Amino acid sequence: MTHYKIDGIVITSGGRCDYLLMNEEKRIAYLIELKGSDLVKAAGQLETTEKVLRQDLADYSLQYRIIANKCKTQEIYSSAYRKYQIRWKGKLLQKTGFIEENI
Repeated sequence: MTHYKIDGIVITSGGRCDYLLMNEEKRIAYLIELKGSDLVKAAGQLETTEKVLRQDLADYSLQYRIIANKCKTQEIYSSAYRKYQIRWKGKLLQKTGFIEENI
């Protein structure tokens, strides 16, 4: 397992997510964004990071994670956020507070 702090370290300009966690054995990469709220902005940061690192992550299955402090129900169901959920077909997981999973 390898992890990187992306924001300000690996990518120093533009919108980018906070962390990248890579499971080399399973070839899965997790792009992780920590956010107060604003799920659409968080998803946009994940998308931008994916574009920048696309070649480096070509051999990995990508997963997207947003950990928010607070989210309004209407934001979760907004059309702008839904487009990310549809595009990433079950690979986007958003939780309030923390996410715990076996990777």
